[in-house]
Amino acid sequence: MTIPDNTIVETYRAVPCTTDCVGTIPGKGIINVAGKLNVGSQGPVQLLGVTAANTSLAQDAGGGTVSITHTVLQDAFVQINDAAPFSMTFSQATHLNVTPIVRNGVTTYQAGTNGYPRLSKSATVKGNTFVDSAAFAFDPSVFVQNNLFINMVDALVLIDAFPANGQAPTGVAQRNSFLFKKDSQNVNRIVIESHGTYDASTVHSLDFSNNFWGVTDNTTIQSRVLDSTNTTNPRLPNVILYAPPLQSADPATPADPQSATPNV
Repeated sequence: MTIPDNTIVETYRAVPCTTDCVGTIPGKGIINVAGKLNVGSQGPVQLLGVTAANTSLAQDAGGGTVSITHTVLQDAFVQINDAAPFSMTFSQATHLNVTPIVRNGVTTYQAGTNGYPRLSKSATVKGNTFVDSAAFAFDPSVFVQNNLFINMVDALVLIDAFPANGQAPTGVAQRNSFLFKKDSQNVNRIVIESHGTYDASTVHSLDFSNNFWGVTDNTTIQSRVLDSTNTTNPRLPNVILYAPPLQSADPATPADPQSATPNV
C-alpha cells in the first residue's frame, strides 16, 4: 500500500475535554501492515489520528515493512515491533503515541498504554521533529540521527541486544536535539535509559555522544541518562556514553520551532 504525496488520511480523533479525563487508545483507523506500507515521497502527507502498525493489532496480519517520509503525524500512533525493518524520515510528529490527561483544565500526556514501538533490524529514524510525543525502544543496530525531540513524554529505551563476540554496534545515535521547554507541563526529564538485566560481566557501551541537550551543564545532562552507572535498585545494564555533548544543535537537525521559549 502506498499513500502518495499531498494526501490527508484522517480517522476518529479524540475531542479535547475540559474537565478531568484520561484519553483512550483509538480502536479504529488502524492500518495493519502485512506487506509494505509506504507513506509519502517528497510532498506532504498527513496522518491524523491514524495508527500504522505491523504488530497484528487488529486482524491476522502484521509483520510488514513500514516506511514514512515527509509526513505530518498528529494524534497518531505508530506501533512497530522488530518483525520487519522500519524507517521514518524528515517528518513532523505532534502527540505521537500518547494519550492526553486533563486535570484541573491542564493537559499533559502519557505514553500510550498499547506499548512503545520497538525498533530493530537497522531501522532508521532520521531528520524528524517530535513534539509532546512518546519515545521508542531501539537496539544498537538502529540509526537515530538528526532528530529534534521537544518535551519528550517518556525516555528513549536502549534494548540490551548488543552484537555477540565483542562486535561494535552498527547503528548511530548522534546529532539529535533533546529539548525540554520551561512552560511544558510534562513531568519527564529523562532522555534515554537502558533496559534489561544487569550483569557485570557483559556490560556494553553505546556511543551516544555528539547530541545536543538544550543545555550545556554536564550535571543536568548526566541526570537525563539512566544506565549502569546509576547504582539504584534495580540496577540497569550497560553504559550510555553521552560525552562529548554538542554545544549547539547540529545544522542538519530541524530548527527549533519553539526557540523563543527557554530550555530547562
